[in-house]
Amino acid sequence: MASEPTSLSAREHAFWLLQQLVPDGRTSNLALSLRSTERLRWWPLQRAVDHLAVRHPALRTRFPTVDGLPVRQVASADEFDLRVEFLPTTSATREEDAREFARRPFDLARDFPLRVVCFVSTDPDEDYICIVLHHIVGDQASYDVLTEELVQLYDGVAERNEIPAGLRDEMPMLDALPDSDLGSIGYWQEQLRGFDTSGLALAGARPSPQRPTFAGRRISGKLSERTLAAVAELRASVRATENMVMLSAFYATLFRHGASTDLVVGVPVDARRGGEHERIGFRVSTLPLRLRIDPAQGFGAFVRQARDRFMAGIEHSAVSVEEVLTGLDRRSADWRVPLFRHMFNHRVESDTDLLIGGRVLDPESIEMDQTRLDVEFTVRPTPAGEVAVQIEYSTEVHDEAQMRALWEHFEMLLQRAALEPDRPLADLDVCTPAERAVLAGLEGAERRWTCGPTVLDEIAAMERADPDAVQVLDGERRVTRGRLGAAARTVAADLRERGVGPGDVVAVALPRGAEMAATLLGVLRCGAAYLPLDAGNPDERLAYQMADSGARAVVTDRPEPGWAGDAPVLRPPGLDGAAPGTDGPAGDPWAPCPPDSAAYVIYTSGSTGAPKGVLVSHANLHNVVCDFAERLPVGEGTTVLWSTTPAFDISALEFFLPLCRGGRLVVASKDDQTDPRALLELVSRHGVDVVQATPTALRLVADELGDELRDRTVLSGGEPLPAGLANRLLDGGCRLFNVYGPTETTIWSTAALVEAPVTGAVPIGRPVANTTVFLLDEHGAEVPPGMPGELCIAGAGVTPGYPRSPGLTAERFPSDERHGRYYRTGDIARLDADGALVVIGRNDRQIKLRGHRIELAEIEAALRDHAAVGAVAVTVEGDLQHDARVLAFVRPADPAERDLAESLWTHAARTLPPYCLPSRIIVVDAFPTTANGKVDYGRLTEALDGPRAAAPDDEDAPADAPAELLDQLVGLWREVLGRGHLGPRDHFFLNGGHSVLAVRLAQRLREEGGPDLPIRVVFDHPTPAGLAVHIAGEMVAR
Repeated sequence: MASEPTSLSAREHAFWLLQQLVPDGRTSNLALSLRSTERLRWWPLQRAVDHLAVRHPALRTRFPTVDGLPVRQVASADEFDLRVEFLPTTSATREEDAREFARRPFDLARDFPLRVVCFVSTDPDEDYICIVLHHIVGDQASYDVLTEELVQLYDGVAERNEIPAGLRDEMPMLDALPDSDLGSIGYWQEQLRGFDTSGLALAGARPSPQRPTFAGRRISGKLSERTLAAVAELRASVRATENMVMLSAFYATLFRHGASTDLVVGVPVDARRGGEHERIGFRVSTLPLRLRIDPAQGFGAFVRQARDRFMAGIEHSAVSVEEVLTGLDRRSADWRVPLFRHMFNHRVESDTDLLIGGRVLDPESIEMDQTRLDVEFTVRPTPAGEVAVQIEYSTEVHDEAQMRALWEHFEMLLQRAALEPDRPLADLDVCTPAERAVLAGLEGAERRWTCGPTVLDEIAAMERADPDAVQVLDGERRVTRGRLGAAARTVAADLRERGVGPGDVVAVALPRGAEMAATLLGVLRCGAAYLPLDAGNPDERLAYQMADSGARAVVTDRPEPGWAGDAPVLRPPGLDGAAPGTDGPAGDPWAPCPPDSAAYVIYTSGSTGAPKGVLVSHANLHNVVCDFAERLPVGEGTTVLWSTTPAFDISALEFFLPLCRGGRLVVASKDDQTDPRALLELVSRHGVDVVQATPTALRLVADELGDELRDRTVLSGGEPLPAGLANRLLDGGCRLFNVYGPTETTIWSTAALVEAPVTGAVPIGRPVANTTVFLLDEHGAEVPPGMPGELCIAGAGVTPGYPRSPGLTAERFPSDERHGRYYRTGDIARLDADGALVVIGRNDRQIKLRGHRIELAEIEAALRDHAAVGAVAVTVEGDLQHDARVLAFVRPADPAERDLAESLWTHAARTLPPYCLPSRIIVVDAFPTTANGKVDYGRLTEALDGPRAAAPDDEDAPADAPAELLDQLVGLWREVLGRGHLGPRDHFFLNGGHSVLAVRLAQRLREEGGPDLPIRVVFDHPTPAGLAVHIAGEMVAR
């Protein structure tokens, strides 16, 4: 007769809940196939299984529900009726047959938690026993007991028709880990308090799905002899066990793969004591071991830290992690273990062979293709002195290449740590030799340009060579080199008369055209640097740039520009009256322009809230112009389109490239720029050879594109180039380059010739001449191929920086022995194994939207200046390549203020350029925060759907949910969670809920006459409003 039902332990409840959430799942199936070289018989095997169930009550345990709650119930030995099947198989199908058998899910309410089959092979010398045990009643140690006793029982019955004497007695039930060890529970809860699980994600990992399928894969092999030697050396030098050395290396490898310095890893330990080692039952305690990694710490010191924390954890191992979890805040409805995503398992293999009839059974593991964790890293020292490695990983989060890299870097870290145990963890080189070879491709070719040394020298040489050659095509005007040079000399003379000279800055606020071309050259001829201003920006922004740059003068066609301040205002030169002349000291006020002198100043969006000016030298500019002149190439007769506003630094390449190499400049008017058909007609009419634009602009052109770009060169840059757009442009017959570079490293730093068909992210190519790019993690270590890192640029394009912000210049332009001075772009990139460099995001809150670089912090700073604003948080919603919107969330200084949005719009329009204006301003009472109290930007958009923070309670109820049902659910939320203030939009798991309480909630709903809900529905709809809508929808469907 079955035993009386008893309640589940926290560990059993976790396994039971997982089976309810994923009824067809197999993550809890523990399976092994034993290969026998002699033919097996059914009767001895069946009797062996029957007696195992008599001896071990866990194998007779089922988990039905009583009144909606799961219970444990042990069947009597007479009720155990598990039949061992003998099934045919072949050498070709036996692995798949075993997998299919092992992957069948258990019905915990009806099935016994054990399944055994014998596959009878067509090969007379091969049979296979496949044994599947559910984790709810057993762990790996239990499985070892099960297999060892099974073969002994088989031999006893087969040879003597008797049960071996040592296996006749029934073993006591192995109690679950205690749920009431308050001291240990308190220890772990204190250890884990405030832990932020967002730091568990590895670099390059995909986001964990809210409702995972647990799909997984496995890779396996052995550690190299070199690594084993390194482990032995580290064991001796740091006086630690092999387990501690490898566990520490796993933490360090996760850290080097982008995990936080505050890291929790699950470390399973066998909590059996005394005679419990012969019993079947789940007695593993997974220690949620939290270590804080100091990047400056040596590996030896870190091993000692890990050892001390591990030993302290062992003292408190007699408690399940599930019980610990119930006392911690849960921040999501994720079905998986919320405390850790990675597990390290050091398991020593037995040196005792399994024998049947005196013949050795060969164990073969069976892959389940499922895992509850992102990564489970298992090392198994073998009796032969080898160490087997097995990595099971979630295919929803990682791919195989990432896991193989993790393994390789684990080994490289151990090898390097053995050589330098005191070297900081952040500095240990984890790259393999093959990866070093790939990284070498990020160094651009060294070139010594024979022309120059500045663009001004080259332009002057072109004018002297042929002053009558047409230089600029501006509407109906055809301006020659000589006439353009004469107008530039006029501008230079006017500036010199006003005291402008080398080292000064002159602002230029003109539309694109011949006059602007002459003005820019004239500013350079007098030794000054030009500051291009976009007259479409607000006056306040223009005034700021004038004052911050210290501009000595301004050239503009705008009458009485109030933003000019006290600077003298010059009008643009008249080209019609300018007479061609020759360069020379008598008639030309051309000041010397050393390569290290300033050529121009460009303002970019500022991370501290204000735009920042970048100073670009003549040497910086000359290098990129010479590179693209060769790369494209550009020479006599080449025509380049000038279509970008000069306030955008890429315009400088359009402007100087043809002037330096004898080409022609075709000016696109404002009307041409805004009309794709007119722009294409301009390109065709003048036979333009080179077109440069952002993907946003090119997308408009592509919609109108016929053959206008065929055989022409197109440079796409300033924001990511979508694959679909690249293919559309290539279909039009153009030669397409994807180019990349921040203003701080002078226009473009890399270039890639794009080839069709394009799939996925478009690479940004290799560095331009005299340039090196490299990727660093947040601690300054170079990352291997395949891993994301901050893109850094060194070489001839690196500018002097921000002349008005020496502190920021020092921060963003560091230097090291290998690269010299370099620029930290803030862009996150990845170098693939084939050498393709791809930009994948930002490491700060800067974005590229429709070709404009926007600092969200700058928008926040502008809105924060409004007197009625208490706090601001700005984020982006949507795809940056297509439909992204900037959203501003504002908390009023006065909570009663409800009419803030309108006045804030007016304020923003006065202080921000049009491309920085938010699409929406949302007034809220509070911001969502992370565990450490910072604004949780990832959850800001929840306010768009009407949470309590943004709307009064009576506006919270969904229109399609019955009011009575919603009130009932809100009441149950308050009752089960013990919080009387909860409303329709309050999240069950963000307000103290956990899996046990979720079961209780479903039970109480059923008791009050509600539907019998599968527990997974509570996880999928964790608010009263969401659950009410779901239930109402189910009622309608019926």
